[in-house]
Amino acid sequence: MWKLLGRSDAYLTLKPFVDALNSTQLMNLARMFKDNERANGELFQAKPSAKAKALLDYIKDKLTIQASIDEIDEIKGLIDDM
Repeated sequence: MWKLLGRSDAYLTLKPFVDALNSTQLMNLARMFKDNERANGELFQAKPSAKAKALLDYIKDKLTIQASIDEIDEIKGLIDDM
């Protein structure tokens, strides 16, 4: 579960926030990694990329709609290509 963020203060702050989001809100958060220039501007670096993918995996585990799960995989692929 979100292993890479487990030792940071961000994890303690974000986990309750992420856990309170519904599936639409989770997808909006996930899309930030491909749509937000500032967010994706850091993803070429190994550590931010790994943390983003860990968060996306955490979000993916909360989703039930296959199209949303597939979109998470697509976003992770985009991060891998950076």
